[in-house]
Amino acid sequence: MERIFENVGYHLEVMHPVTKKYLGHIKIEDGIVPEDAPTGYYSRKLEKLNHIAQRGTKQFILQGEFITELIPLCGKIIGDKMKVLERSQEWRNQNRF
Repeated sequence: MERIFENVGYHLEVMHPVTKKYLGHIKIEDGIVPEDAPTGYYSRKLEKLNHIAQRGTKQFILQGEFITELIPLCGKIIGDKMKVLERSQEWRNQNRF
């Protein structure tokens, strides 16, 4: 699958292992995570953490086992912007009922 957006970095989203409620995220700089690493739902796993996390403007320490999910942060469009916009419009029109 071709990349449409520039990759700015990653968030490691943290969820409670029992209730699966979102607790916050840990920012990960670009270059630390390999490009072929799974992201999104497929990257979910149970991990031991000892990091400073953030939710909104609040920062707090997470210690223990939590469910984590790696989310890419997308920046600007790579290549021809008009071509990407036309392709997204075509996709939207094909999926109408």
